[in-house]
Amino acid sequence: MLTVLGGREPQLRVHLHAGFHIGMSKEDMQEVILQTIPYAGFPTAINAWNLLQQIAKELEEAK
Repeated sequence: MLTVLGGREPQLRVHLHAGFHIGMSKEDMQEVILQTIPYAGFPTAINAWNLLQQIAKELEEAK
């Protein structure tokens, strides 16, 4: 829902971090984002996708 609403990047960031924390893979979360395209549109989904990539990179660098 946060992806579909757009403009909710701070809240989406928290939920993506939580997804990683509970063991979701980046690929799982990418699939969820892809499923939002018909509802949110491609630009909004790309914003969420880019945020996911940024968070994954930050977590990888923190290891």
